[in-house]
Amino acid sequence: MRVHGHDPWIKHFTFLVKQLCEQKRSTEACNFLAEMIREVFVPDIVAYSAAIDGFVKIKVVDQALEIFRDICACGYRLDVVAYNTLINGFCKVKRISEAHDVLDEMVAKGLVPSVVTYNSLIDGWCKHGEIDQALNCLSRMVGMEREPNVITYTTLIDGLCNAGKPDYAIHLWNEMKGKGCSPNRISFLALIYGLCKCGLPNAALLYFREMVEKEMPNTIVYVALVNLFISNEKPTLAFEILKEMVENEKFPNPPDKNDLPLREAILELAEDANTSSNIKNFIAEGRIPEIVCPSDVGSGGG
Repeated sequence: MRVHGHDPWIKHFTFLVKQLCEQKRSTEACNFLAEMIREVFVPDIVAYSAAIDGFVKIKVVDQALEIFRDICACGYRLDVVAYNTLINGFCKVKRISEAHDVLDEMVAKGLVPSVVTYNSLIDGWCKHGEIDQALNCLSRMVGMEREPNVITYTTLIDGLCNAGKPDYAIHLWNEMKGKGCSPNRISFLALIYGLCKCGLPNAALLYFREMVEKEMPNTIVYVALVNLFISNEKPTLAFEILKEMVENEKFPNPPDKNDLPLREAILELAEDANTSSNIKNFIAEGRIPEIVCPSDVGSGGG
């Protein structure tokens, strides 16, 4: 650009910093920021924020923190979005305590944490297996008059089930609905999967029925549930879901990515004494497409 007599705009530098970060060339991005300063182009908040976001995405959080501190030293006042980016970065690398330190700093500077802020922390604690800390974060969120959304509830429901607390998960599910926050497909799957993990497949099936009433299940959901019930040694329930899948015309066809997992699931059901005759009947009646043929299940074709 300079070779042709043009001086670069600050936005050009900012764009290049962002591109370097997205390409995981973090060292070059840092060098570029330093070059901006040497060339008397003081990076603006957008350039710095782009670098922080870039480093967070590639999980180089210490570098993101260093840039974060540099911004503060330059006298810039960071906004909630910038703080959220750093908090999310610490959570992604399981440094949740440091994320909370950033939250405390944020509040001390007069900024009000958003729902996104708390969701990042709750997700971090849940993934770290610290469900009580996640629930404390929920209490703090409510205390700050930030209304939990479907992401908040879904994350906690999943975390509670992973912690072996299905009753509390159902309590939060009912609270979510009672507050007018409608569960989405991911919410249903989190609860259904969670209840199965906790050894409550019949309860999980009840929520699947609710999901069906709302016309939410798609092919992915059906295939996931068939495999889920098989892995939980509930072949009869798995076949029941398969039957509904066929009746509702949700059976995948090649090259659908769900085709192979379902084929493997059907082969398992064909080998199980509780469901083998049903599978053979489905094949004989032509209810299962030809991608699962009689030869796939031994003597299924008679």
